[in-house]
Amino acid sequence: IFFVMMFALASAMNELQLINLKKQMERYIDREKLSNDVSLDVDERGLVVSFHGDKMYEKGDAEIKPEALEALSSLAAFVRPQPNEMRIEAHADLTETPGEYLSLWNLSSTRASFVAKQLIQNVYFPPYRLSSAGYAEQKPYISRDGETYKALESRSADLLKTASSAFFSEVSQMLAMKIDSQALEKNKSFERKYRNDPNSSVLVRMARNNYKGEITRKYDAIFQAMRDRSVFKERAGRWA
Repeated sequence: IFFVMMFALASAMNELQLINLKKQMERYIDREKLSNDVSLDVDERGLVVSFHGDKMYEKGDAEIKPEALEALSSLAAFVRPQPNEMRIEAHADLTETPGEYLSLWNLSSTRASFVAKQLIQNVYFPPYRLSSAGYAEQKPYISRDGETYKALESRSADLLKTASSAFFSEVSQMLAMKIDSQALEKNKSFERKYRNDPNSSVLVRMARNNYKGEITRKYDAIFQAMRDRSVFKERAGRWA
């Protein structure tokens, strides 16, 4: 998301009026085919207008594109006659670099200021009803269809693969040590059992191997159950 206009719910306008205003703006968004770039919501903050998508900015730029400016002006015109205050919050995409703005904080703050300036100049929005803030890459809203979401998904998958590999490798080593320890301990009882038999060494070795096979199968089942229940599963159910 690049910026948000929050039209505060004030005593001068009740929630029902705000919802009706939202419906008017939704009709404009549908008519202009902007549903992929603009979304509306009403919550405890008031009417929230969110602008997102590649049509809003070039990466690293603070000035919105001309076609986006037209949509911004038209939507702001719906709320200008109302007495409510408006807050503009701008963000920077996680895949962006700040460019000439030194940091993503500067970039997002400049974006918020630019939007406020455009509202004052193009829609004659009263300056005293405006406030703005930049959040850089903090408090992100990430569209599932956007580059940022895909980048985070890829990074998440890489982390899961690394974590699962390291975790299960360590568990496997621990189980192998436990199996060897139990087999060695059990070997003592086999030696006592067959100490008077002429084939003592052969019988002890066979008994130990049989016992080790039994406990290995038991721990293999436990290990597989851990993998089946693990938090390291991918969303599609495959192992990371």
